[in-house]
Amino acid sequence: MDGQEFFSDISSTYYRETFGDLKTLSSFGRARRTARVLRTLDRLAKPASVVADIGCGPAQLAAPITAMGHEYIGIDPNPEMYSLTAEKLRSNPQARFSTGSAEEIPLSDASVDAVTCIGVVEYLPDRVRALREVFRILRPKGIAILTFPNLRNPVQLLREAVHPVAAPMLRALIPKLRTTVYVSGIPHAVMFPGKFRREAASVGLTRVDGFADGYYPVSFNHRLLPMERTLSDLCDKIGGALLPGLGNNYYLCVEKR
Repeated sequence: MDGQEFFSDISSTYYRETFGDLKTLSSFGRARRTARVLRTLDRLAKPASVVADIGCGPAQLAAPITAMGHEYIGIDPNPEMYSLTAEKLRSNPQARFSTGSAEEIPLSDASVDAVTCIGVVEYLPDRVRALREVFRILRPKGIAILTFPNLRNPVQLLREAVHPVAAPMLRALIPKLRTTVYVSGIPHAVMFPGKFRREAASVGLTRVDGFADGYYPVSFNHRLLPMERTLSDLCDKIGGALLPGLGNNYYLCVEKR
């Protein structure tokens, strides 16, 4: 199974985790990441920007971005992922959607002011090709915010070390875990920020900021327990102060100059 087929199969669950009643540790983490991306976009993007959300998934960024006064373009290879949100926003002239991949973005050269690419690059077979596409569609001085799992994080490092043995074993012993990225067997890269920053620089995208969050050490996806929000907040506060740059999620902000 490839990544596109995997996300097509789980699209309804992903939507419920994002907007509905299914609250898991993963959905909580994605919600926090979404909030961080929106704050960063508000800080870096110019007013009334055209924002392309590459690999938009269920398009949780769409309504907040249009509420900020920007135009939103959601792009994903799986239209099942964004169809419900697109239907909800069909009367919003500031939001539109298109089917396409990060390696072949269906937008014209220099047509957007900002790009968000959240939790996408780790699934791509050719990240540099995708970065070239981001560079192509950005206008001069346009910015992009990209996130990915951080290999500097100790938990991620441990998970990567045992993955070749653990994932096949879990697939065989607990079939329902095949709907999780870690066990599914689809390509999933965990990266050092410096390496990805150099890949971005190689296509002309210059770093303007970089930071990490997500210090809660539990990595299994399960229904969110009552105390986990508080524990996660505490871990982020302590981890961010003592171990900056070592969080589970890394955010790279770049500019086309």
